[in-house]
Amino acid sequence: MGSMESWLYDKQALLSVTLTGQFSLLMLIEALELEGFHVVIANTDGIETIVKRDKTDRYYEICKEWEKTTGYNLEFDQYSKIYMSTVNDYFAITTSEKIKTKGDFITDFELWKNKSARIVALAVTEYLKNGTNPIDFITNHKNIYDFCIMARATGDLYLEEQWEENGKIITKKHKKLVRYYLSSKSNHQLFKRGIGSTGKLMNVNQKAPNELGEIYIQYFNQATPEENYNIDYKQYIYSAFKLIDKCSNTKLAKQYVESLKPSKQITLF
Repeated sequence: MGSMESWLYDKQALLSVTLTGQFSLLMLIEALELEGFHVVIANTDGIETIVKRDKTDRYYEICKEWEKTTGYNLEFDQYSKIYMSTVNDYFAITTSEKIKTKGDFITDFELWKNKSARIVALAVTEYLKNGTNPIDFITNHKNIYDFCIMARATGDLYLEEQWEENGKIITKKHKKLVRYYLSSKSNHQLFKRGIGSTGKLMNVNQKAPNELGEIYIQYFNQATPEENYNIDYKQYIYSAFKLIDKCSNTKLAKQYVESLKPSKQITLF
């Protein structure tokens, strides 16, 4: 309804549907909170609520009253675990062992979706579900495409690869869409250039350098089979630990950085 290219384009209908849905959910949240049920997650189409076992019947009564008032139907699920970094980024396991993921934790994508650094989400969800060490998971993973990252330039911006060769800085201008992975043997970096550009380096963390130092890339628009891709596993492991820390109140990323220092002997797992 919000797309001018769609035959369903109708801004008034868009606002009506959106606002009605939002206010209806707020009404449900208010009713639950007033009765002592804490709503821990709320987004555009659903909520997650902490319900004590002895209050389950009353919880469902409030929900049924809301359904009768609004005309909407609710679907219910129970979770054994929820790990959440933001309201739109979470990993959850239902009591029936069904996995639900959103945002940073998604591992299965539609064909047209951005799968950048999929290895990070794979490692984190495997850790949260089965306790698998992200270091082992990432270093033993064989699919190079799961390490690949997409960089896109829009408008007047363009992508520029830069490296040093024989004491000289070499640059190469790329098209609007670039695929690459983080490399341990490269000295190449990728920048977004053009009007209004900050020259920010594109990488999995969207900032560079980080606690592990400079980040280097291997251009990979044309995939070639290699015995050893020289992947910079440390950067992907660091990103996985950062995501785990964000949803688990741990400090694994910092411990990992410390463990890489020659004088430090730290056991992560």
